[in-house]
Amino acid sequence: MAEGGRRCASCGTPAPPDAVWCTSCGAAIDTPVTKTAPGEPAAGAFGTGSTEQQAPLPAQKTRLVAKGTLIDNKYQIDRVLGEGGMGVVYLAEDVHTRVPIVLKAVRPELAHRKDIRDRTLTEGRTLARIDHPNVVHLNAIVEDATGLWLVMQYIEGESLDTTIKRYTEEGGRIAFTTAIDIFRQILKGVAAAHREGVVHRDLKPANVLVRRKDGVVKVTDFGIAKPSEEMRAGAGKTKGVIGSLWYMAPEQVQGRRDLDTRADIYALGILLFELLTGHVPFTADSSYEIMRMHVEVPLPSVCAERPEVPAWVDEMLARACAKDRDARFSSCDEFLSAVENHSGPVNLTQVAAASRTPSSAELSQAQVPGTIAGTATTGQLPAPSGGGRFAIYGALALLVVGGGGFVAWQVTHTDDRGPRRPANSGSRDAIPLPSATATTPSATPSEAPPKQDPLDALVGRWKSEAGTDLDAVRVGGSVEFRVVDPKQLEPSDYREGEARFVLSGGDAGTFAVEDKVRPKPPVGMTFDPKSRLGCQEVWTEVDGSALQATFDGTRLTVDFAKIAPKASNYTLDGKVVVGCTGLRDVDASRGRTVLTR
Repeated sequence: MAEGGRRCASCGTPAPPDAVWCTSCGAAIDTPVTKTAPGEPAAGAFGTGSTEQQAPLPAQKTRLVAKGTLIDNKYQIDRVLGEGGMGVVYLAEDVHTRVPIVLKAVRPELAHRKDIRDRTLTEGRTLARIDHPNVVHLNAIVEDATGLWLVMQYIEGESLDTTIKRYTEEGGRIAFTTAIDIFRQILKGVAAAHREGVVHRDLKPANVLVRRKDGVVKVTDFGIAKPSEEMRAGAGKTKGVIGSLWYMAPEQVQGRRDLDTRADIYALGILLFELLTGHVPFTADSSYEIMRMHVEVPLPSVCAERPEVPAWVDEMLARACAKDRDARFSSCDEFLSAVENHSGPVNLTQVAAASRTPSSAELSQAQVPGTIAGTATTGQLPAPSGGGRFAIYGALALLVVGGGGFVAWQVTHTDDRGPRRPANSGSRDAIPLPSATATTPSATPSEAPPKQDPLDALVGRWKSEAGTDLDAVRVGGSVEFRVVDPKQLEPSDYREGEARFVLSGGDAGTFAVEDKVRPKPPVGMTFDPKSRLGCQEVWTEVDGSALQATFDGTRLTVDFAKIAPKASNYTLDGKVVVGCTGLRDVDASRGRTVLTR
């Protein structure tokens, strides 16, 4: 191998790290797929595998812009957030507003290349067309003596691939309803791009960020996006296969140039599969084999891996990832409607707080209702059609596979939405009906059995998805869901037998919720036992909308209040919380948990 990179053994032409075929003579370059987790190359700002065929990148080390440098006389460089094969991402500050922003720059050694410059401008113009809460906002495109820069919104949080990887390494999975709420926001962001005539072409968890402070999901990295009119016409200079291999639609694998929004629909289906299972559906030791699987192999069943996931998810994914694009959802809006027919719509009255996702610490702890529980059903995945083997060979001749993505930060969740229909094992109308009661010949209408109190059906032991146990006990006109093991709710200071939340009412299977919220202490702090009453608040509504619970005969779906207290809400004595103030006035949003027997 020649110094500085791989070369074709036949003609000596330099080869990109993930090239499969020589771009000069066409000789095969046998390259196994790297063993990193799909989406893991998110540290790269402009991933080499998410772009069209191009000459090898220079091997020399990039000269970074020094801290304190002023860009366009207004943006002061702070530090590097991420580096990729084509660009560097910096954290900076607007010196006038003191607001942190992100500066995305082409590497100086590549800035002279017209194709790189054009791609940067394309990404900027693409983002400028999209104004939506679930898409990273572009502030400006600037150019000065230091180069060409995209000035973008700074998202303090975490990329979704990092979240998935962390759960996988810890042997867990993101809670089902949490994953669905994250995915709905992704769908809304991509739908906004599609409405502006923009097709992303590289959707994957690495290109999704979740903001820490409010859980709002942001789609990013439109570096290889194209206007849909160019996609339909097959216009442009892009050659070969583009995108990230694990998420590419069959038509992308086959090298078709008339791609449209349905390529994004396929990638979104793969993304949801990974969000629920912790891994992509198709992986192998060679790029060719992964491509073949996209074209020929039916999507595996999520329910087979997670029996608590309802069967409608497999049915929905089978359609989203159909091999024939005509069989897929025609739009993200249609895809979103399919999700919300089962899980209910997000409350759009407060777009900025549409959904919040639990932080890594919160999601890893077994707390109710802070931890979301899934639903129990199984299902058989319909087998999509296959075909197109020969088209793969032509596509492989121009394939470059590798990293992509932007930058990584941290997640929080809960969503603020209205009541939703509980998920069930089949049709959304297939809610179990009460069994009929037989009557004797002597029975008269006046002797009909009394109507059963719906609250009685709730009594007994319940368990959350994360394994938190609760005892439902009838107390007068309500049912208290009492803590069984306080350790499951640490570090919040609940006690054994204490009511975590209370349900009352029960008309038509709908109950009113009293959520007895005791927040976690600040990091490194503990609660003084005397602070227990003062550090608890009962919530019955969020933003003027009542908290509710529904029971479908098997699963109990409960709304809850997710509060975000500040340091000023705690009264401290050293490292001990001795009291709380103003908990009723802290920021709160509506979340939802599902309990099973």
